[in-house]
Amino acid sequence: MFKRTDQWAYRIPYGLQWMWFPPLIVGIYFAPESPWWLCRVGRYDDARKSLARLTSAKRNTPEDIEGTIAMIRHTNELEKDLTEGASYLDCFKGVNLRRTEIVCMLFVSQNFAGNTFSNYSTYFLEQGGLTGEAPYNFALGQYGLNTVGAFVVWTLMAFGVGRRKLFLCGLFGLFLTLLAMGFIGLAPESSKQQAALATGSMMIVWAAFYQFSVGTVAFSLVAELSTRRLQVKTVALSRVAYNIAAIVVNVLTPYMIVSRDAHC
Repeated sequence: MFKRTDQWAYRIPYGLQWMWFPPLIVGIYFAPESPWWLCRVGRYDDARKSLARLTSAKRNTPEDIEGTIAMIRHTNELEKDLTEGASYLDCFKGVNLRRTEIVCMLFVSQNFAGNTFSNYSTYFLEQGGLTGEAPYNFALGQYGLNTVGAFVVWTLMAFGVGRRKLFLCGLFGLFLTLLAMGFIGLAPESSKQQAALATGSMMIVWAAFYQFSVGTVAFSLVAELSTRRLQVKTVALSRVAYNIAAIVVNVLTPYMIVSRDAHC
């Protein structure tokens, strides 16, 4: 659709998004239920069947499954004693309040670290001086790097690199990258093309920092930091916080990247 100038340049890509719904609906329908939830509601036989589907062949022996079920039941009973209930209000009481604050800020930081800004990367690079297919190629490379980054992070976490270290180092790298792009914008008009290429390169560096840390690790941390009894509600609250932050940055970002000529 890159070279189209009519309304179908955006209508066709938007329409193609509908093709993902049928396989997603089918996949979700046949997906196994959470063993934790099944144990919480007393459906232990269903929890055993779900665990057998979710675990590898080496770990789904009857002894392993029974041990896991016993651990889940013990954890659930322990959290019953530590928490007053399992309502949304309980997410804001005692130590659960701290958990809620942390997971909400983890998702909010994705938006504040430039996630929404990257969605406008093609337009931003055009505003910076790149022409033709170069802005699109840079953006495509950025998304390709995002895909690779997820596998890289899985490998790093598998070899014992801490999630907190990955997240904080990634945030620091994102800060430096965005700062560098801001200073590149001070380049004189005579160096506009070189500055645009430098900005595009920094966008690739930004994508690497983001997907190797904040963009991927946040999902693991959010799932792990909440208590099991309040996990679904805590994650729901964190996504509410994410969406509120997204509304703010989605309103501000177009004003930040639009050219001065457009403002005039």
